[in-house]
Amino acid sequence: MKNVVAFSGGRGSETFLKSWNLKKPFHLDLLINPYDDGLSTGRIRDYVPGFLGPSDFRKNLVHFLYSNGNSMDSFFASVLETRINSLHEAEEVLSKFPSDLYDDTLQFRTERLLAALGAFEKYESTRTEKFDYTDCATGNLVLAGLYLSQDCDFQKALTELLGVFNSKVGLETVSNQNNVSLVAMTSNSEFLGREHFIVNGLYTGAITHLGFIPTSTLLSSDLFDSGIRSQQDLNRILKYFIQPSSSLSARQKLMNADLLCYLPGTQNSSLFPSYKILSENIFSSKAQAKVLVMNLTRDHDMANWKRSDILLNALIHFGDQHNQRRSITHVLLNTPSNDASLLDGPIGEMCNKFKIELVAKQISNISAPSIHSGEAIIETLVDLL
Repeated sequence: MKNVVAFSGGRGSETFLKSWNLKKPFHLDLLINPYDDGLSTGRIRDYVPGFLGPSDFRKNLVHFLYSNGNSMDSFFASVLETRINSLHEAEEVLSKFPSDLYDDTLQFRTERLLAALGAFEKYESTRTEKFDYTDCATGNLVLAGLYLSQDCDFQKALTELLGVFNSKVGLETVSNQNNVSLVAMTSNSEFLGREHFIVNGLYTGAITHLGFIPTSTLLSSDLFDSGIRSQQDLNRILKYFIQPSSSLSARQKLMNADLLCYLPGTQNSSLFPSYKILSENIFSSKAQAKVLVMNLTRDHDMANWKRSDILLNALIHFGDQHNQRRSITHVLLNTPSNDASLLDGPIGEMCNKFKIELVAKQISNISAPSIHSGEAIIETLVDLL
């Protein structure tokens, strides 16, 4: 069976995973950026030293479980997604399974999740400060507990959780390096000192620089306060940018890939950071096709972008601005489109210039045009394998 490795955030894979799971025409691994730090995710990362951002991993596992189409997997998907305000609430959610589902598998899964929550509770008992559970996803607490019981190794914790649910899709973090925060700068001299500031789109300029700074460094000086900064300050901040090390498992997946797929999603906060971390491994991958699937709509972090801006910025973050290293071989673009410039304008010209094959077809859901058709994307990838 052929191996497909796809770069994903938390939302862009939902219909893709559902369609893949119907036939499983190839083995699939998702590579995910672990530097989410918003809301309860940020709180749990601050509370558990070294813990990476769990939310996008949880969301992809939930997509997979729901796509299985059976009552037990759907129950556990809902458990992982349930927002709670205390550890007791999380334990209660697990106990409320439909009576007709009870069997050895349900008992095994429940015991493993309760054990993970117990590990988190044990850790909390060693801290003088109690954790703020407000609006925390149960799945994030489960992953934190597994992390604490798996030698504080995020990928080991993730692999353990996938095993509990017999997941057929692989989930890999692009980096295991902790004490790292994703930051950005904009064309209007704004510094965005946390990932959630990038996501919310409450800034006036276009993002011009994405980078990583040690979290301890960010907290050490008011130089790193978010807001409008002088060019002198921005130049000083740039000197603190680091390159996180890529994870061994992600490198191995890329080495063995027959095809790479860059799924749609939130580009600056989810996808581009992964490209930056794994750019050299993407270049050295022998995959026969490397396919960029275009977004159908614009996210907050790219409010004024055209599709051609996504392509150009993706290449920049691959470290391959003119595509000389063939980081992208195909662009999959939805058509028909309300934007007539997409085929005849910048995107077509750019693909031609960079020797990228532009594949224009209906990849949106006919009944919900703002959502991708996972089936159409899967069909295109199968044709390229």
